[in-house]
Amino acid sequence: MKKVLNLKSILLAIMIVFVSLVNVGCGGSANEDSIDEGEKDAANKEIVLNTFDHEVKYDKVPERVVSMNLHTTENLLALGLGDMIVGTAYGNAEILPEYKDIYESIPELAEKYPSMEVLLSVEPDFVYGRSSAFGEKGTASVDTLVENGIMPYVSKATYTQGATIEDTFEDFYNLGRIFDIEDRAEELVNEMKMKIENVQSKTDKIDNKLRIFVYDSGMDQAYTAGKSLQTNIISLAGGKNIFDDIEKTWAKVNWETVVERDPNCIVINDYGNTSAEEKIEFLKSNPALSEITAIKENRFVILPLPSVFTGVRNGDAVEYLAKEFYPELFK
Repeated sequence: MKKVLNLKSILLAIMIVFVSLVNVGCGGSANEDSIDEGEKDAANKEIVLNTFDHEVKYDKVPERVVSMNLHTTENLLALGLGDMIVGTAYGNAEILPEYKDIYESIPELAEKYPSMEVLLSVEPDFVYGRSSAFGEKGTASVDTLVENGIMPYVSKATYTQGATIEDTFEDFYNLGRIFDIEDRAEELVNEMKMKIENVQSKTDKIDNKLRIFVYDSGMDQAYTAGKSLQTNIISLAGGKNIFDDIEKTWAKVNWETVVERDPNCIVINDYGNTSAEEKIEFLKSNPALSEITAIKENRFVILPLPSVFTGVRNGDAVEYLAKEFYPELFK
């Protein structure tokens, strides 16, 4: 009997060891699989994008962000990333009311673009802005930021000749990937698309589109929009920029050419120290422009400048302009 018990004990022990080895083996495989998947996930989070003609690697979700322009700040806030922003710059227009409180709680690093020293003082790992922030008069080049361990992203429409609303959508999609919030980015883009589609369902019926002159600034000459995101926004709203044939995003034109092309509506870009009302008064008081249809009919539309840079305002800008251009379609 005792021998039998010993044999049973031995067999039981062997079974326990075997089961343990199997479990360990399975556990080891599971752990290895988990590590492999973890490594795969980490690899998948490594995104390489071409921004401002530079290939940039985004190898982690940013945690400390500096936004170089008001419209880029609004984009980040719209994506729910306010807690990550450690500094802003170039706030030369009014922030959207819904973001005012959080915007004012974020340190402004400079009235325009901060020096590299000031930028580094807040230890950012991600910098987002339009192309001027990374140019000769900006803070630093894309390469310099990368060399300092900072991931830069440049607003595409600000360096793309003939930019369109699709470039705005691409920026949001890219930000969604970088910050691992693709669903939110998709949601924002879809909201803009729906507004634009609704506008176009009405303005597509227009045969004679309004001739639009964009007045940004200037006295001796006019600084205006050429092939640009603003021109595309005007087109989506049912208008036609009279200078949409200029192969530059922004350009200076003489007043004689403005008179020749005779706009019947003038869009005033509102920003900076000169108010929209002052710009309108200047145009009205300019004798050379007195016979322009838009002047004679007193037809002006004021548009905040951030509305025509890549951003969350673009869909609203299309809707707003369409209602100003063709109010009878939106009664």
